[in-house]
Amino acid sequence: VGGSVAEISGGKFANGALTSALQFAFNQATQRARATSGQEKAVSKLDADSVYGRDGTRETKFFMDNNGNVVGTSQQGCFGGDRCRITMQELPPGTTLIGHTHAPAEIPRSRRLTGARARVADMTRDVPGPGDAAPLGLGGGFPSAIITPRDYRYLIEGSRASPTLRYLGGGDPSFGRHVESNWAPGMSREQTEALV
Repeated sequence: VGGSVAEISGGKFANGALTSALQFAFNQATQRARATSGQEKAVSKLDADSVYGRDGTRETKFFMDNNGNVVGTSQQGCFGGDRCRITMQELPPGTTLIGHTHAPAEIPRSRRLTGARARVADMTRDVPGPGDAAPLGLGGGFPSAIITPRDYRYLIEGSRASPTLRYLGGGDPSFGRHVESNWAPGMSREQTEALV
């Protein structure tokens, strides 16, 4: 469209097309996704057992409408270890928020940790992971909700370029607020461990 408009108004098609493409990319990167008050209330009170999938070693995605109703759940594309893939095609109709549960830490027997290291490994499951802001970049941008094994509740809102984390409750409030204040998207495992 931008190329045609440029040509009609006396400019060059290629310049208009490039300008239009850059504007689209900028809008996608800066679009702000925000949960509705109904979604915020629902995430803070949601019975996590009602959305957990059958395989407890993998995360479970849940999808909410504007009122905070869960309109679907899925473990498709979730592989454990804080890895879930999501596509627009799997979103149930009416989805305006994409959430997921963190699976409990899975540590192979050969790497069983004890003491402080075990506590740190366990606590990292209560911190949003590096891919948890991904719904902000999907389609027009979706807010993301996270429910952790010890019931911490978070929302990630904003844009792909500038996500923000909000702690909604659950777990130890001082730890939840600490995570909210210090979290950054794409934190490495070492950075996450230092945070806890």
